[in-house]
Amino acid sequence: MTYADRLRRQVRRYEAQDAAALQSFQREMFGPSARQLEPAYFEWLFSKNPHRDPDGPSLWLMEREGEVVGQQGGIPFPLEAAGHSFSASWAVDLMVAEAWRMRGVGPALCDAQNDSCDIALALGVSEPAYQAFVTADWVDMGKLPFFVRPLDPARILAGRGSPRWLQDLARLGPGMAAGGSAWALSQVLETVSGAHLEPVERFDVCVDGLWREAKSDYCLLARRDFETLRWRFDQVKDAGRYQRYYLVRQGHLLGYIVTRHDQWHGQTVGRIVDHLSPLKWVAPLFAEVVQQLHEQQVAAVFYEGFDKAAERALRGLGFLRGPAITRFLFKAKPEVPLRASWMSDPDNWFVTDADADRDF
Repeated sequence: MTYADRLRRQVRRYEAQDAAALQSFQREMFGPSARQLEPAYFEWLFSKNPHRDPDGPSLWLMEREGEVVGQQGGIPFPLEAAGHSFSASWAVDLMVAEAWRMRGVGPALCDAQNDSCDIALALGVSEPAYQAFVTADWVDMGKLPFFVRPLDPARILAGRGSPRWLQDLARLGPGMAAGGSAWALSQVLETVSGAHLEPVERFDVCVDGLWREAKSDYCLLARRDFETLRWRFDQVKDAGRYQRYYLVRQGHLLGYIVTRHDQWHGQTVGRIVDHLSPLKWVAPLFAEVVQQLHEQQVAAVFYEGFDKAAERALRGLGFLRGPAITRFLFKAKPEVPLRASWMSDPDNWFVTDADADRDF
């Protein structure tokens, strides 16, 4: 048996009796105020997830002499692909004690999470975690495109904290001080389509019909039915930070979109966190929400993700490319009946800030 094999056999799932040792490890590695130490967050992530693993919490530990020296978390979900559903899991919170780094602990923890599903994925990994994933033969998909729409260029340019790249974009964008093309396009699309945006306090079962209608328009995406959206946005501890909207026409739900406000470099910005609609409604959905955010007087709107339809709509609304920062990786088991070349094409993926734990 090789050294790597021995390490893999020493990784095990978290159990209730590990709570004290795990918290001690997390306090040291993530800091005393980290979300990983909050009981409500822990329960939401590992117990309330409607797609949780029946074998136990999706959290794997490596111990040495009674102390936790490494952990790997997972967020299980069904991945819809080519008309089939596969068990998948977002890798989150990979952490290894400094004394045990570069000794095979990270890859062993990654392997345990890989074994729990057909397809494992990760977003926004740190440099040490990235090296562990690459060592474990994950596919590097590059970085998620990042789009920015300055809505108040004067405010951005006057703000001392605004980064240079955002100031450069504010100088480039035509007609942005008054909402520009976003306002005009939203009015045209609303008039032509008869669709409009309605704020909702929480998701309801109507989104199940939307999910069934929209999912076939996309190649690879995480399930976004009522059960999943309720858990992701309405049952999370800080659910109040999200604004939820339905795109509606004559009482029929055409799409949803979720935003939030952030304080960022001294400016209030709006982030488009998640969305879903059949492809023909993507442009009206984004035009409407940009107008909503403009009326809420945010300085700029951010969107980060893999979605070609959204990218086309955003460019039509005056969004410009910002610096990409978030890596996306995946690893599929050899027996998964999907061509590797097809899965390795970013154009086939639908990924937003709501996937994994990127939004936190």
